[in-house]
Amino acid sequence: MGSHAQHPAGKDQRNVKNNRHPGGRSGMRYAEMELATGSNRRAIELARQTLRQDPSHVGALEVLAKAQWQGSQCDELLLTLRKLIELNPYEPGYHSLLAGAYQSLGLCGEAVKAYMRAVDLGMPKSAEMDAMIEELRSWQASLVADLLKSDLTFRASYEQDPAAACAAKGFDFAIAPESAEHILRDRQSRAVVYARPS
Repeated sequence: MGSHAQHPAGKDQRNVKNNRHPGGRSGMRYAEMELATGSNRRAIELARQTLRQDPSHVGALEVLAKAQWQGSQCDELLLTLRKLIELNPYEPGYHSLLAGAYQSLGLCGEAVKAYMRAVDLGMPKSAEMDAMIEELRSWQASLVADLLKSDLTFRASYEQDPAAACAAKGFDFAIAPESAEHILRDRQSRAVVYARPS
């Protein structure tokens, strides 16, 4: 028993000497400090050390998510956020960050859905969030307008059912389909007017 009691303490001392901080509360404190100083790589490493011991450690997952966001590691961030949302599906901040990751990856429809979910869960609406959602809707509308010009199959599908055609391509305007169709047709008509010579 004596040798077992000394072994973990000796291991912790070696970890500190090798600049590897022990897991748990103190390891997370170091991870948060690394994150605050902009050392994303080190914060990720420390968070993962804790997660190896406890894969559901919310604090470690949150530090990992913040470090991945700051490091523009959006693909990895999606995996981390899915785990956090699995553990606490009612945290609006997770859904808001998920929306940002989707937006960074160009997944407009998913970003709109995640923002709307964050608002539904109690994230206070703000002018900034409204502007972001409107920007995503506009971006999607321009992508749909481009598809209508360049993709004959999409155009035929869109003429039959605009909402279903858009959904099949991953677009989500988070508004009634009739309104989305009106926005798209309005943008198309404006584009035609602007394209005409004076």
